[in-house]
Amino acid sequence: MLKLLGESMGLRREAADGGDDRGGGKDGDRRKKRSDEPERVPDKGAMLLHLKYAKPAKDKRPIYYIGPFGSRVSFQSQQRRALNVVGSLMELKEISSETDIVIVGAGVAGMTAFAALSSGGYKVRLYERNSAVLTLQEGSTHRYIHPTVNFWPDTDADRTTRLPFFDWYSSDCPNVIKTFRDQWDHDADKVVRRDPRLPKRVKDLTQSDPLFEYDLKFQAYDPVSKRVSLVDETRKETIEADLVLVAIGFGVEDNLGDESQRPYWKDDRLVNLAGQEGQEILISGAGDGGLIDCLRLVYGGFKKGDFALDVIDALECGPYSPREAFQALEDDARKESDANRRAELFAERYAALLPKLNRSARDLLEHALIKKASGGFPNKIRLLGRFSAPYELGAAPINRLLLAFALSHKALTFEHGSLERVEGAYYLKKKGKKTAVPGKVKVIVRHGPLNALGGFLTKNEVKSLREQQQEPEDFASEGSFPNKYFVPANTEYPCRFRTPGAFANIRWPLAYRFLSERFGAVTKVGGSDPEPCFVVDDVISVPEVTHADIAGLPEHVFGIPVERRQRPKGQDTSAAPLP
Repeated sequence: MLKLLGESMGLRREAADGGDDRGGGKDGDRRKKRSDEPERVPDKGAMLLHLKYAKPAKDKRPIYYIGPFGSRVSFQSQQRRALNVVGSLMELKEISSETDIVIVGAGVAGMTAFAALSSGGYKVRLYERNSAVLTLQEGSTHRYIHPTVNFWPDTDADRTTRLPFFDWYSSDCPNVIKTFRDQWDHDADKVVRRDPRLPKRVKDLTQSDPLFEYDLKFQAYDPVSKRVSLVDETRKETIEADLVLVAIGFGVEDNLGDESQRPYWKDDRLVNLAGQEGQEILISGAGDGGLIDCLRLVYGGFKKGDFALDVIDALECGPYSPREAFQALEDDARKESDANRRAELFAERYAALLPKLNRSARDLLEHALIKKASGGFPNKIRLLGRFSAPYELGAAPINRLLLAFALSHKALTFEHGSLERVEGAYYLKKKGKKTAVPGKVKVIVRHGPLNALGGFLTKNEVKSLREQQQEPEDFASEGSFPNKYFVPANTEYPCRFRTPGAFANIRWPLAYRFLSERFGAVTKVGGSDPEPCFVVDDVISVPEVTHADIAGLPEHVFGIPVERRQRPKGQDTSAAPLP
């Protein structure tokens, strides 16, 4: 069911150069090689590609699909994809203040698209199928969400986002969801015009309200009026629009018909298995979902969330950083069109690169592997993949690297084949032969989602869209829109003010929480326009945080510079209450 969350009102969007972008300063939170925050509006060719990738080939209807089949999908990549599609529509004048826009789906992409359009003064209505935004992931305490780790070494791996709307920092999934919802509840009330039939305030619309729930599907497109019709077949009600953005996510996972399988976002208690001995676990699927579950079983530190970022930090320490070598590997792999040869290329190059890792990275990885007190590994873990080696281009490079290290230490094994389920029993299919999987084996299926777009596209159109969206890395390329492009036309919209100083004050509570949790740092806003900053005291107010931790303070948080103020020895200050 889809719920009408709101309809934006506002003024005509003003020129993008009406404000500055978060002050001058450096390009990233860590070492600088490539920035994922461009300074200029992309050229026309890049914008046309953003729109091309958001539709099946030769589809002339004004309906755009935000990243359901993108590679290395993450919360931030979906936000960037939404901003790139919306920015391209704005800049190419595909929409105006009179365009009637509908967004279907209030996940991270739909919410971001809504914020960008409404702050620009466009008429936009947002519909969500569930009774609250981001319900799928709200209880996923076992999943840790990173803004950028999936895209290293192409971009810096930072712990905070740098977005015009809905910034967040790496944390467990419920905390990230809360951060989104808090900003939504605070900000959307400023720009949403309530339907006169709605008795509730916008922030209360997360409560169930069946009167305004819709199960929308595509009905028709009239090439004369250029209007799109969406229909709720249950209510027999039609909604029309000039342009539709579909951001309904990835659909139900393919569990081979086994309802006992725990979906990716549902707590699976997998960490409990890692702490036992004598278990046999088969994970089918070598995309990021399958790799992450493998890594949770073999690395004791992986469940702590920042483990992958800690590994990247260790890799880039010292005089030799392997980043360029890993980047060259990614570039070479993209040139290889055959998936099996590409997988073998990864395997060969990882075998050559692993011995060259510095001692800090090797020690971190080896000490994190779960081992028995007597030596060896406690469980038999097998990864099943469709290619000749367990490395797929769409998987995050850091996950592939962690897997390669674990395989090199025989913490798990890989098998080339496929998994089938017949009459409730699992079978391995390898080289044309089928073998039953013993009932004592714990089977985890990570085959990705089924088609979520059946109500909008035919099977051939879905196939075309999938092929289109496997091509670009629009979330982190020179073709992305700079944050300063999305300066609000509606001055009541608080997410993105015209001056860096005002924006720093908006982000201060979130920065305070992040720096206090991670570094025990007391934070305040310092500096002045056009170069505000966050000033932190060199104090240790959290028992688990050490001086070594605070020495690793990032240079930027949410794109805003961080300045460290040292105190004399013996002088200490307790942390102020969280804002």
